[in-house]
Amino acid sequence: MYNATGNAIGTCLLVAVIASCLPAGCAPRGGAPDDSVSGLVQSRGNRTIASSDSQEGRRTSDTIPPSTRRDTVRMPSQAAPQAVIATVDGEPIARSEVVDLLLSSHGPGVLEQLIVLRSAAKLARDKGLNIGSQETEDEYERTLRRLGDPLFTLTTGPIDRVEAERVLDMVLAERNVSRAEFLVGVRINAHLRGIIGSEMIFTDEQLREELQRRFGERVRIRHIQSASVREAGRVREQLSAGADFAELARSSSANVLSGGDGGLLEPFSQGDKQVPTVIREVAFSLTPGHVSDAIRVGAWYHVIKLEQRLPRENVNLDDVRDQLASTLRERLSGPAMGDLYDKLLEEAHVVIHDPVLEEAFRTARPTR
Repeated sequence: MYNATGNAIGTCLLVAVIASCLPAGCAPRGGAPDDSVSGLVQSRGNRTIASSDSQEGRRTSDTIPPSTRRDTVRMPSQAAPQAVIATVDGEPIARSEVVDLLLSSHGPGVLEQLIVLRSAAKLARDKGLNIGSQETEDEYERTLRRLGDPLFTLTTGPIDRVEAERVLDMVLAERNVSRAEFLVGVRINAHLRGIIGSEMIFTDEQLREELQRRFGERVRIRHIQSASVREAGRVREQLSAGADFAELARSSSANVLSGGDGGLLEPFSQGDKQVPTVIREVAFSLTPGHVSDAIRVGAWYHVIKLEQRLPRENVNLDDVRDQLASTLRERLSGPAMGDLYDKLLEEAHVVIHDPVLEEAFRTARPTR
């Protein structure tokens, strides 16, 4: 529920809808297709599901991961607003004109983010959870790993932080979103993930299914990721001419992290839903040593080579129970975080004191 009164708001608000979250990977080498960020930026209403930061209530400088402070957040001035903030050929532009325009166009989205952030932070505190700088940095890293890599769950090792940051800058510029705005989404996701993770309890049946996924029959592949079908075609031509797959992955793959390992990915099972369906289907249809045609996954194209088939491992459930619970928690958190976001937004009691923002919010969120 929310109510409205007539006090003016003198702070400019801008909206950011960045998903990060949205599930690891590495920054791509070279340019990405126009829709290459579709896996990062997703909208559920105007929700932000991306990454996270520290506890609600700390100073801004304390809640930004150290690696992101370089040029990211400058808080608005707290000085008293002036009636006129600019002139054009001697004609004044009033602060209220600018603020009202920003509030009516971007205010609802920003307000929604701040509502959920405060509600999530309160819920975390009530549960005795400490969502701090480490959780925020973990969420931020998770977002960087996912950028441009639909096979992020199969890629291990440290990311190229400089390259991943460059791609993040590119994504934010394309969406006209500042890092300060993006980090609001990071903080939201850190709180949502922490809350959801603390509530998840898995049955033996779920753990046995995860055991089969992790230790049943699996395949191991190499892949070369390309930004276009034409580039993927050139890769196939070079392979047909005798090029070594691993060396070509190192020199040509758009995925810097897996490319550095010759395109080698972690083993996966046929039922591993974290791996795109088409990749699983093609991989299990190949015989060891054979190479696929170009496979499209989202905005990217992949050429894969089956390295080996791995038989089922004889692993006792009790020996890997904690490990299985951790991977289950990571995989199942995303949808649950979305549901919690909706619940927090719906149940928050909000009083809007600015009439322009109140009208814009009612129009944008008629069911709120």
